[in-house]
Amino acid sequence: MKKRTIRIIVFLSFLILFLSFLSNFLSVKVWDYDFWWHIATGRYIAEHRTLPHADPFSYANNLEENKNAHPLREKLILKQYWLAQVMFYKVYESFGEKGIIILRSLILLSVILLISLWLKRENASFYLIFPLAFLLHQNCIVFTGERPVLFSLLFTVITFIILEEYRGKGGKIIFFLLPVMTLWANLHGGFILGIIIIVSYAIGETFDILIRKNEKDKKHLLMLILACSLSIVFSSINPNGLNAFLLFSPQNRVFEANVQEYFSPFVLYRDNLRAIDWEYIALIILAIAVIILRNRKLNTTFIILITGLLYASATSLRYQIFFVLVSTMIIGKEMQLFIDSHIKGDENSYIIRYQYLAAAFVFISSLLYAAGFLNTQKITFEKARLVSVPQGASEFIKSNHIEGNLFSDMGSGGYLIWSLYPWKKVFIDTRSLNYILLQEYEWMMTSRISLSENHLPEGKKPLWERLIDHYNIDLVVLNSQDPFGTTPKLIFSLMKSDKWTPVYIDQISIVFVRNSKYNQNLINEYRRSEDVVYNMLIARLTQWAMHNKGPRYLVSLGDVFFHMGRYEEAVKAYAYADKRLPGQKYVKLKMEKTQEQIENKNKRMNIKEKI
Repeated sequence: MKKRTIRIIVFLSFLILFLSFLSNFLSVKVWDYDFWWHIATGRYIAEHRTLPHADPFSYANNLEENKNAHPLREKLILKQYWLAQVMFYKVYESFGEKGIIILRSLILLSVILLISLWLKRENASFYLIFPLAFLLHQNCIVFTGERPVLFSLLFTVITFIILEEYRGKGGKIIFFLLPVMTLWANLHGGFILGIIIIVSYAIGETFDILIRKNEKDKKHLLMLILACSLSIVFSSINPNGLNAFLLFSPQNRVFEANVQEYFSPFVLYRDNLRAIDWEYIALIILAIAVIILRNRKLNTTFIILITGLLYASATSLRYQIFFVLVSTMIIGKEMQLFIDSHIKGDENSYIIRYQYLAAAFVFISSLLYAAGFLNTQKITFEKARLVSVPQGASEFIKSNHIEGNLFSDMGSGGYLIWSLYPWKKVFIDTRSLNYILLQEYEWMMTSRISLSENHLPEGKKPLWERLIDHYNIDLVVLNSQDPFGTTPKLIFSLMKSDKWTPVYIDQISIVFVRNSKYNQNLINEYRRSEDVVYNMLIARLTQWAMHNKGPRYLVSLGDVFFHMGRYEEAVKAYAYADKRLPGQKYVKLKMEKTQEQIENKNKRMNIKEKI
């Protein structure tokens, strides 16, 4: 009777906890920059009944002058995710944002549920699974992007479980890897991680059987190696074969600059560009503790996986979630083995005597968590428009039928592809398919004057303007800041130019059109004054600076004040940025430059007074 009561309490605790997890996942709006070009590609595949052979969404990428120096990478990104893209598109077409949010939430909840059930199958205590499930959720909620990588999270767990089941019990379950890897390879390039995990098992088991002389026979090892080899073969049944390994090529590192997910999380923590993921840090500590406590009893495969994924996650944010998933399973299994080896299971044991107290603690914890986070009013099934969706700008362009080539920031590019194609194509988006375009994009966004000179010869156009003219760009859509909080310099350059006029602005985007006779009526009706644009930027950046501890939003706020000629306020903004992250040279240089402007302004005023 006592055990049954405890089981009911524990079951209710987990039910409440998982309902809270589901509520949290459902409350996150569609926010990922990349989601929009993924479903645009899915739409293209569904409508044309073929995979794209060249970039269909960029007017600049396929020009002969921009011949791609990385064609295999381009092919990989165009075709690798095709099955997931079609699935996302079909769900979005049928159910809109609601369908995508539910699909994403079910995948993430399934990941946590699968890990929890497997740990229970491995005889882990409910009281150990409970905090690990919480840590899993807290890590997963940060990685809710609506991208094909979601499938890699699920298939990483499935692959690990299959391999662990075979390592523990043997049998033909190992050959389930073949359909799993084939499907995974057509959903996302993360199947490479699956191959790495499988190879790690083959290496680890070989070492343990041949060197450490564990109880398994060589037939077990040969079956594992055969399955490993076949998994690699079956993984190659996708449009790109095994070319996904090219993403690790040093030649492709040039595409990782300024992309947040390729930064080390510890660098982002240091620069206040990301809140510290304490749950991730906790799992690192637990993983190290497992290696120390289990010592020689820990199998070689687990050591390889923990150390390899820890290194990957510490050097690149994008691998953090994979370390979390695999390490949680290893930690749960090995910690239970450690506990079992040190605590006897007789009726007088400490654990047995305090089962009711432990069950009550778990139950109260789940209730408190639900009280704080289970809120169905947060579930709105919408786009996160303030992050990545220039919907207002897109509708303005369509309703006014603004002609001409379009240039936009990369973050806006994905949604503009989805909303404007095939009528309009973009210059570039977050796929970053072509390094030539990526360089030219950076030069335009940073208002680069020249490649070799700080000052232009008289009568010569700055580089950014020459590039805009070269591509016959007549329409520019820019977000008020990039993911790091930096306002593009191009906004200020276009504001000062007599060739461009802002005609639309909202909390996300600014739309500029070229001052041409074709746009004259549009300009006369919708022209936005300089004060309106700058004041909107101030409001937007102030809002973000209040909710973000990093210095970039304050620096951008200072830049706006500087370009408005409000130098004293610019200095204050830079000073606040310097307090948040002291010692940044670029902030000091901006403060010095602004102080010079204040001194020059005062000198001019003194001269006027004397005259």
